[in-house]
Amino acid sequence: MGDKKYLNKEEVRQFLEGLQTIKVRKITHKDLTLMFETLLFGSMRISEVLQITPESLLGGCKIRLEETKGGWVRCACSKWKFRPKRLESSDKNCIKCLGEGKYRVSVEAWIDNQEVYNDLIELAKTKKHDQRLFPINRVTAWKYADQLKTRTHAFRHTFLTWMLETGKLDIRDIKQKARHTSLATTDRYIQNNTELTRSKTKDLFERI
Repeated sequence: MGDKKYLNKEEVRQFLEGLQTIKVRKITHKDLTLMFETLLFGSMRISEVLQITPESLLGGCKIRLEETKGGWVRCACSKWKFRPKRLESSDKNCIKCLGEGKYRVSVEAWIDNQEVYNDLIELAKTKKHDQRLFPINRVTAWKYADQLKTRTHAFRHTFLTWMLETGKLDIRDIKQKARHTSLATTDRYIQNNTELTRSKTKDLFERI
């Protein structure tokens, strides 16, 4: 895979321009660019972007995701043990979890760029209601990114870091954007920036 884990704005611009030079199949260069913009401004996982259908677009820059990494709820019929976490028992006849002890729930993500969201709506108009907007798989998306020495997941890291660098948001805001269940997970994802921290605290404390 590509070696970049974080991109600055100029690198993102160069990447999007570079997409126009690679050979693609089953998707146009325009739609491929939109796919990566959605990945970026939504701080989404590539598997999440690739599941978007016209029905996923809820308006107000919101997107409903039916399958996500953290989109599970423990069923009331189940009993769990922690450290390590494992299912101890569940009702095999449960119609909600089917005996698995947990079931999927949809979650909402949002795109922090109105123009990108508008382009998604326009693309959706050309698709059937249950047809995916981007008709490629994860492996293909990885290969396209790799040709430009980048990882698809770098876009998720990148926008979370950009949000933090504005100085207007804290790690809890980033956690909500990333849809993490734990602050510890968020802390591993964001780019450490000591200069940003210094700029926030500079001249705020009087000499004791």
